[in-house]
Amino acid sequence: MWGSELIDDAAELLLGARCAGCGRPGLGPCPSCRVALRRSRPVIVELSQPRLVVVAAGSYDDHLRRFLIEAKERSALGLLGVLGERLAVAVVALLAQPVTDQKVVLVPVPSVSAAVARRGVDFTGGLARRAATHLCRAGVPTEVAPGLSLTRRPRDQAGLDLQARHRNLAGAYRARRVPSGLVIVV
Repeated sequence: MWGSELIDDAAELLLGARCAGCGRPGLGPCPSCRVALRRSRPVIVELSQPRLVVVAAGSYDDHLRRFLIEAKERSALGLLGVLGERLAVAVVALLAQPVTDQKVVLVPVPSVSAAVARRGVDFTGGLARRAATHLCRAGVPTEVAPGLSLTRRPRDQAGLDLQARHRNLAGAYRARRVPSGLVIVV
């Protein structure tokens, strides 16, 4: 125990490393925030469109929100593992819905190249690959495929309400051919 506390203190001192959930010194999520993340349950969003099911990895509040913002906007790339695990749990919740027994194809929404350069990683692609790894290990055949491409650069979504987000994204992506299976957009 003392050794891990020493490593956490050194990580904070040398790297400024802190838990994204509570701010406690250390590398990655602290044990209590990791437990809080694992307790969050996927949320199934009811839509009026048949054959379209939306599942979120959890409620966008507290820990999950802080971890997503930290990973996406502050380049806390060490959080991709725990967030990929949450995405895998959401996919399992989706598979529990009345859908076919096909291979799962995760299609990451492409990021704007400037955001990828700023972050140093394709965030949604990284999440999809981590989730696919978890799902394959759990016996769910899964692959990641680039099924969308940008047709124009949308504005940053931060601060936009739902209608403004819809207008911002309308026509910004084009579907590409993907392998057959249950296609899930990440």
